[in-house]
Amino acid sequence: MKKIRLKINQRGKMLLFCLTVNIILLIVFLFIFRPAFETNDDAGLANMVNGAKGKFDPHLIYSNYMIGLILAVLYRIKQWVPWYTIYQYALMLCSFTALMYVIVKRSAKKEYILAALTVVLFFAYECYIKIQFTKTAGVASAAGIYLLFYAMEEERMQWPELICGYILAGFGFMVRKDQFLAEFALLSAICLIMLFKQLRQEKKVRNHLLLRDVLCAAGLFALIGGLYFVDEMAYQSPQWQEYRRYNDARSELLDYGFPKYDDNKEAYEKLGIDRSAYKMLTKWNHMDPEVFSTETLEGIIALKKAREVNSDFFESFFEKFPFKFTTIPSFWMFLIIFTFSICWGHYGWSEWIAAAYELILITILYLYLFYCGRYLLNRVDVGIWLSVSLVALWSVSNKSRAFSYRTGILLFAAVLCMQQNTARKNWRVNTEEKEENAAEERAVLQAIHADLDHLYVFKPGTISFAKAYPVFSSVPFNMAQNFYPLGGWTAPTPLYQESLEKYGVTNPFRDIIGNEKIYLIDNSIDSTVEYLQKHYDKNVKAVFVTQLGKYKVYKIEN
Repeated sequence: MKKIRLKINQRGKMLLFCLTVNIILLIVFLFIFRPAFETNDDAGLANMVNGAKGKFDPHLIYSNYMIGLILAVLYRIKQWVPWYTIYQYALMLCSFTALMYVIVKRSAKKEYILAALTVVLFFAYECYIKIQFTKTAGVASAAGIYLLFYAMEEERMQWPELICGYILAGFGFMVRKDQFLAEFALLSAICLIMLFKQLRQEKKVRNHLLLRDVLCAAGLFALIGGLYFVDEMAYQSPQWQEYRRYNDARSELLDYGFPKYDDNKEAYEKLGIDRSAYKMLTKWNHMDPEVFSTETLEGIIALKKAREVNSDFFESFFEKFPFKFTTIPSFWMFLIIFTFSICWGHYGWSEWIAAAYELILITILYLYLFYCGRYLLNRVDVGIWLSVSLVALWSVSNKSRAFSYRTGILLFAAVLCMQQNTARKNWRVNTEEKEENAAEERAVLQAIHADLDHLYVFKPGTISFAKAYPVFSSVPFNMAQNFYPLGGWTAPTPLYQESLEKYGVTNPFRDIIGNEKIYLIDNSIDSTVEYLQKHYDKNVKAVFVTQLGKYKVYKIEN
């Protein structure tokens, strides 16, 4: 144990130790579990920049343009390497290493290695095995901000930690800025603890520390401000401005709900939306620029009634919360960490004030998410409760009393058992069917790609690159050149619109009628025919062409 203590007392050896532990943990996870993208958004982001559409487009829409530029360069060097997945794993590995480094170094007690490993164990599984870029943003943002606080905690500035904190926080912001802002707000509770500590210093030292902290904060704001400016400049062309306007309207409806058709029938009909169009739109099939134009979508949004923040709203919220928290796995991890910090941390009045402040922040955040109608999303909750857990762990410092190794082992084992209860479905031995399904899906995509004489349009919920290409698979260059989705955030992008232009198509719904060059993959063909008959040609009919795997392929004749 003396050797361990000597190793972790020095910054370089401590960092190497934490990095080694996290590399081993990552290898073990990948050996036991089969990783997958939690949502299909990551596959969509990857296909923007990996050459699947014949170009390396750095416009990642939801992630910063600078990340897109870096990935575009990497894909140009070696297109077959899954750089999108690798960059997320690299960023998460660095983030968890940084978190473990701060937790152990602040405690200055060797047994706290087990406590740090327990925290990393739970949240690393969530991020490594169920990959989602919002989670990656959450853990990178939390790690970066935590490092910054650690660098500024003592009177003597820790410059290496400060620089690394800026880098990780900057990447967290670039991966997804909204998640960064949530993490920053929640971790601001640590500012209170540090501020109360500094106010107890003599005036000269206090003023020096406050000025230094303000300058460090200004540096962070300047960094994220610069990154935000670069990203905004990348979307100044008319095509991208129109896309962003359209996508904002699409997202407002498909992510946050539609006004009910029966309650607004007359208004819908004035906008040119009959019941068949309403059904088509609510099923994500919105790529009809004549029926579902930007102006039409904005007109539908205008029909939505703003949710009133009144007594009924709060009553509805508190009927669900805090009870709904119990459905969030990472909330239970927070409870364990909070209990641990109460038992072995150092809680003075400043820590309790910070805890009350954190409770207020959590309530406000979930009130906002509840108001928006988008709450209890695991990809968002993981970062939120990681940040709250880190605030609780800030009480664990060199003032904390030591605990026995038996206690640490029990803590580690309890979290491991809790996690494996839900994680067993992702064991490799239990997910062999997923690999078989992916192979079948790839075979379908390859068969479509081999038929370049035809453009294949498909509805959301049918063929999927996310299903066909697991996280470490590479999508062949130009693989998606004759694919076009009839909905989703990628479909209206200039990159995807080019695949329509190559086949002389401007409106895939209208132009598919009587066009021998366009095939349709559809799992609800009757609704499509009904829609086309009401909006374009009452004589249209669907003719079965072939079966590709479990998907039926049609052409539309008139």
